[in-house]
Amino acid sequence: MLSPSIKEAVKEWLHYNIDPELEITGILPLSGGSINDAYRLKATNGDYFIKINKALRFPGMFETELEGLKLLDSTETVYVPKVYYSGSSGEYAFILLNYEIQATPSADYWTIFAQELASLHKVHNDQFGLGYDNYIGSLHQSNKKSADLYEFMVLNRFQPLVRSARDNRLFNREDLVFFDVLYKKLPSLIPYEEPSLLHGDLWSGNLIMNSKGNPCLIDPAVYYGHRETDIAMTKLFGGFPAKFYHSYNSIFPMESGWEDRIRIHQLYPLLVHVNLFGESYSYDVRRILKYYTV
Repeated sequence: MLSPSIKEAVKEWLHYNIDPELEITGILPLSGGSINDAYRLKATNGDYFIKINKALRFPGMFETELEGLKLLDSTETVYVPKVYYSGSSGEYAFILLNYEIQATPSADYWTIFAQELASLHKVHNDQFGLGYDNYIGSLHQSNKKSADLYEFMVLNRFQPLVRSARDNRLFNREDLVFFDVLYKKLPSLIPYEEPSLLHGDLWSGNLIMNSKGNPCLIDPAVYYGHRETDIAMTKLFGGFPAKFYHSYNSIFPMESGWEDRIRIHQLYPLLVHVNLFGESYSYDVRRILKYYTV
């Protein structure tokens, strides 16, 4: 149950920043979150969405989520929930967003999303990474900047999670040898592209519909990276309809052979799953390593 202290902190912020006459009329717990507790706050001026967790469990998680949503929104390319406030009360931290009432998908839903994502990926930077670290799921995500794509992938994406999995005996010495071979082959496997702004955790659970039935992105793990990483993530758990990929490629064509590179870009999210959920995902990683190195 949402603690009275958080309710009071949120109400005070809303009174000061949104509407001094506002009243919270209902609090409904929501299902679906595996990391945080979530609630729908019904208020006299509309509905809000709040996520909470113990502040010391994932330090800075909601602050970086807030910054990530603001960054995506600032590009005026993709739709994200309006973000209001990230704060704390007692031992708990929280983030307050607009509550998106989902509608039936619009007829051109996937074409719209392809256009929006392509536009987001056309937002470039001179370096890979970001000015601050954030989270992917419940894991720390290192975003140390680098002008070298392959250095960035090795030092910020692969090595930290490979070390963690090794320390937890989820990888063996042979696995580490395969990773070392892969690191050396990356420049020949992935064509260089300038850094694109990515959602960073673009699986189907982080794409919802807004009240107009149009795409709405949530739970970002933003950074500037290779745009095929976002595309690969969409295919990790079943994939989006073919119409989406066709539309995306007609707007912002990927380099030839992109479909054969999907698996290498899926290594990072799979490493996240290895560290979160254990050895069953190690086998998927091994199959990809052997495909690209043997």
